[in-house]
Amino acid sequence: MKYQDKELVTKYYENKNEIFEVIYNKYKNLIYYMARRVARCKADADDLVQEIFMKISENMHTFNDNYASFKTWIVSIAKNHTVDYIKSKQHVILDNDIVYSAIDVSSVVDNKMFDCLENNLSEKELEFLVLKIAFGFTHRELAEVYDMTIDMSKKFLKSTKTKAKEEWKKYEKSIR
Repeated sequence: MKYQDKELVTKYYENKNEIFEVIYNKYKNLIYYMARRVARCKADADDLVQEIFMKISENMHTFNDNYASFKTWIVSIAKNHTVDYIKSKQHVILDNDIVYSAIDVSSVVDNKMFDCLENNLSEKELEFLVLKIAFGFTHRELAEVYDMTIDMSKKFLKSTKTKAKEEWKKYEKSIR
């Protein structure tokens, strides 16, 4: 049976196992894609997916459709968990002009860049960069997650990248 997201939340407490299986099947590919983009191997990605779905299950009671769609809420949980994973593995660096996912470049990892961005960008700006650059979200996917047009997504990314570059340059000057 196909359920709309709103129905999934409503029916979750009536039959947790069945509904959770529907949620898992509906979102497993998206969550796996996000996890695989940051994990060094398939086993780590599988672990991340399992941890993310555990968090979703444990936090179903916190979902409020007045603040976000169910998909956005799930993506936020996945994003937060994978950002924590990235930070713990120190996988993100900035090279003057470009933000990189440094998943396989352990010799050039610099957690200072991520700290700089985390301290100087809004939560939305940082999330946007991580989803676009580290996870490879398209502008269409970002527009859906953030409830904006594709053009707005492009403009927001451009302004966020500009701000990130400026903040990193300021940081570099301050340590010289």
